Amino acid sequence: MGILAVGVVLYLRTTLAKAAVGKWALWELIVFLVAVYLSNLFGPPPPNVTALAWVGQSQWLLILWGIGWTGIGRH
Repeated sequence: MGILAVGVVLYLRTTLAKAAVGKWALWELIVFLVAVYLSNLFGPPPPNVTALAWVGQSQWLLILWGIGWTGIGRH
């Protein structure tokens, strides 16, 4: 959590959102990451290897979220 906090502070000090969606999307991402961390910390372990594999593969959704948020590839 400390590394996440330092990263958020550095990011907020060096960037400005160009639109309201940029401001809100950042905080949504932060809340999501904290929720994932807490669920990993206090939740039960995965029931089997297949469930663990699906969760690992679903992390690609974070990449897509970041691409959509930053607008990479838009001209």
